[in-house]
Amino acid sequence: MKRLFFLFCSFLLLQEAFAQQTFKTGDTLITSNENTATLGINKYVSLIGYGRIGIGTSLEDEHTGFSLNLEGQGRLGGRFEETDYIEQGAILNLNNLLKLDTQKPKISLQFRAQMFSGDNSFIVNNTVINMAEAFIQVDSLFDRDASVWLGQRFFRGPDIQMADYFNWNNLTGQGFAFRYKQSTLAMIATFPFAQSENNPYGDNFDPLRERYILNFQQGYYLDTAQKHLMTGLMEVHSADNLQTSTNFEIQNTGWVFGLKHEYTGERGFYNEATIRYGTGIANGPRDDGWSSRTFITLGYPDVNGKFKGAFSWHITDQIKIHSGKRMDWQAYFVYRNQRGAKDPVISQIQFPYADSIFPVPNRKWDFSIGVRPTIFLNKYLHLVLESQFQMREYIIPQLDPSGNVFFNDLGVASMTKFSIVPTFVPSAQKDAFGRPHIRLIYSLAFYNQVAKDNKLSEYLQQSNNLLGQYFGVRTEWWF
Repeated sequence: MKRLFFLFCSFLLLQEAFAQQTFKTGDTLITSNENTATLGINKYVSLIGYGRIGIGTSLEDEHTGFSLNLEGQGRLGGRFEETDYIEQGAILNLNNLLKLDTQKPKISLQFRAQMFSGDNSFIVNNTVINMAEAFIQVDSLFDRDASVWLGQRFFRGPDIQMADYFNWNNLTGQGFAFRYKQSTLAMIATFPFAQSENNPYGDNFDPLRERYILNFQQGYYLDTAQKHLMTGLMEVHSADNLQTSTNFEIQNTGWVFGLKHEYTGERGFYNEATIRYGTGIANGPRDDGWSSRTFITLGYPDVNGKFKGAFSWHITDQIKIHSGKRMDWQAYFVYRNQRGAKDPVISQIQFPYADSIFPVPNRKWDFSIGVRPTIFLNKYLHLVLESQFQMREYIIPQLDPSGNVFFNDLGVASMTKFSIVPTFVPSAQKDAFGRPHIRLIYSLAFYNQVAKDNKLSEYLQQSNNLLGQYFGVRTEWWF
């Protein structure tokens, strides 16, 4: 913690020097939430919200529809089969509420609750409600292009929307951040719990997840037209007195370095490429339902409790083309290659997922790619077509006849999926990101034998086929 405090103070001194080479971007922190705008109710309150809900079937034995994506990949592979989920919140304008001078800094309070099914079914079943965001934000600080926030928030962005994947940074947690022009410095404390069946924040203590994270991002435009934006990322992870229930001490530091290039071209063309490298306990993500979280450590330490040789490569690219006439396009790929300690010892430490259906590996790699054209039949009716491909290495720890732990390489699982989604757009927007959507969804997935034999998808856990289907009617909205 002392190291982080020293680094924090050093970066505060460096930010002014960096900021002299940047351009004004407005009173918005370099982060984003879901694809949400704000709905102004009056001069005091604005609403924010996101939601998806509906019904579906697997077209087999009257089963409820299940996700067809490979297990452990989150929504990489497509999100049309996502289960019910709702966010609702509000932004309070304190300047107007407290009748402050309009020339003073802009002060706001933001709250957001999230609701979903605890048993991964309909939202009314075992409904879970969490306070996802509660923070204060001050913009136009000191009459400059500066902002500060403090509290609990979705500190993440940007995202690959068609895969529901926050590919650059996802440090959702409690903390604070300061932004000056294109420079952002944040300190985040993450939840010290493992994900559990009924709560994504978890109720099982995870010794490798309790930590503080110092995050620094610096943007720089490469051209005067501001079409090419390069952003650098650095994270420092620190966890004091990190021990397991058996008093086995573990290395408590990790680093992350990353680069992101964004290009905004003519006629609605946008491309974003990112590369990220993590070391030590910052070699996440181990699980992927919540995207690219570096603080979810993968693998096991060595006999000395060190994550020596641990690493994580994370490479992504996404393209968006918005013509506004006949068709929009989206495409992406994500490649991840990770490893725990070079010489792991797992008999000395118990991880939360040690006895789960999918035990924690010490290394893994995966690759996902997808493309989605949206055809505007008219302003109310769109035809969305999607093709996705995934492959992942599947290695699990097992016991040999002598009781010794070894890592069993079960091969590479793959899934290929096609979706056809006629969509009604009541807002009459010729835009792939116009909402709300009311969708009729049909998805067809093809698995290889490794995926089938190891039941590596929610669908395969209910079925025994190499071919999976989903048919449903769902709606999605945001504001």
